[in-house]
Amino acid sequence: MNSLVDGQWRILERVAQGAPQSESLEAIVRLIEAQSDGMLCSILLFDPRKQTLHHGAAPSLPAEYVRAIDGSKIGPTEGSCGAAAFRQAPVIAEDTSTHPNWAPWRALAKRHRLRACWSTPILSPDRALLGTFAMYYDAPREPTEVELFWISTATHLACVAITLARQAELEEQLRRAQRMEAVGKLAGGIAHDFNNLLSVIIGYSTMVADSLSETDPVLSDVEEVRRAAGRASELTRQLLAFARRQVMEPHLIDLNEVLRGLHSMLQRVLGEHIVLTLETNAEPASVRVDPGQLEQVVMNLVVNARDAMPRGGELSLRTDSTWVAESSAAHHPGTAPGRYVSISVSDTGEGMDAATMGCIFDPFFTTKEHGKGTGLGLSTVWGIVTQSGGSISVQSSPGAGARFEVLFPAAEGATAPAVMSTKVTSPAEGSETILVVEDEEQVRNLIGSLLRRAGYHVLEAEDGRDGLAQSDQHPGCIHLLLTDVIMPRMNGPELVRALVKARPQTKVVYLTGYTENAMVGHGVLDDSITVLAKPIAPQELLREVRSVLDRG
Repeated sequence: MNSLVDGQWRILERVAQGAPQSESLEAIVRLIEAQSDGMLCSILLFDPRKQTLHHGAAPSLPAEYVRAIDGSKIGPTEGSCGAAAFRQAPVIAEDTSTHPNWAPWRALAKRHRLRACWSTPILSPDRALLGTFAMYYDAPREPTEVELFWISTATHLACVAITLARQAELEEQLRRAQRMEAVGKLAGGIAHDFNNLLSVIIGYSTMVADSLSETDPVLSDVEEVRRAAGRASELTRQLLAFARRQVMEPHLIDLNEVLRGLHSMLQRVLGEHIVLTLETNAEPASVRVDPGQLEQVVMNLVVNARDAMPRGGELSLRTDSTWVAESSAAHHPGTAPGRYVSISVSDTGEGMDAATMGCIFDPFFTTKEHGKGTGLGLSTVWGIVTQSGGSISVQSSPGAGARFEVLFPAAEGATAPAVMSTKVTSPAEGSETILVVEDEEQVRNLIGSLLRRAGYHVLEAEDGRDGLAQSDQHPGCIHLLLTDVIMPRMNGPELVRALVKARPQTKVVYLTGYTENAMVGHGVLDDSITVLAKPIAPQELLREVRSVLDRG
């Protein structure tokens, strides 16, 4: 008895010191096994999302048996452990060769001389299921009072170890989320300001290029400036995606259809040395997300997996439906209890250690050699997923590959089939009056110049109040208001409400670096609002302006 008490104190001390959960659970199993000859024990951990039990600790059980029960379902007739977890009460199988719950595992148990199995649920203080503790003997028998005491001791210790480990995990997730939020705000602010500069560079370089003949030797130099600005623009888009400040256009789509549509392209990206397997859920996987952003998420995860398998391997894409219970929502930061659709990307690559997994979603973090990557691929994925109301998690260990799982809230309704854009390009020129409101002088001057060259009559204002003053002083019609979103004194949405009240026929286009304002819910805009993201190419800006003006 003294050895049992001493062992408990040693385990509790290690748990309090922050020992890994696996180490604590194995110590509990070994402590109980040491109390009697011929006794074997195991701890299984409950996955509330999948409603299954998974290996926690079983140092003395045969490896074949451990593999067989790993991932087993819970239910009233699912062996001893599955039934104990389902009933949240002990299940005593005095003889596994005759107990009805053991029919699927009878031959396996006989082969390894596991004739008696007593399983007890591990419950949290608030009676939530954490897992099961089981005792095995090589002969049919029922537990004694002493053995029941050992079981009670084991479940109590396991409850403490699992609860504290999960609390530490949640605290780490909170710290990581706070760090990501802080870095995201910084990245978003930098990207927003940088986009204004890129708008000027792209705009004026395009105007210069358009004014040069194809034989002009300066043209190639201008094109290099435009290409460099384009690469910089892509970096800022990735930063805005990470910062969750990009403009998104969500649609109701079926993830299964999207992945099937991407299959051929993904296979080309992976190359012949990697085998791609696609397994889609039988039921429609309906979600409301931006299709283009979803494709970027899948592509980034697939490319990341490819780079982890330089000598080839296997990559699996899988969709599924799942339910996140209230008890497990905390383990998926940013998610609320409810039904979700998942995409998992699994590879047989090099895997990652815990330190790497703790940093992989940080911007500019990369394990690739210098010059081989920007470190923005996975941070972009994280930003898109979280901005879409979902979550992303990763499981990996060195040499064992990696599995990324993305959860999106399930959506109801009929999904629209994926179709190629059939937008008709309108002539870019016009003669209407356009009020341009932009607080960055260089950007405002550029837009004004572009519109005047296209034949429009342009009024310019440096902020919302100045825009209202220009509107009040202009006697004629203002056909279109082209405004920034975030400005000093009066922002874009406030200006729109005031101006459209006085001029209800005026149409509106927002031009912005990101969409963090009172009008935007989680970065998702109303379908009826036209929003153009900076930086925008001059011809694209003119086409969009013309398109809005031509609407009925």
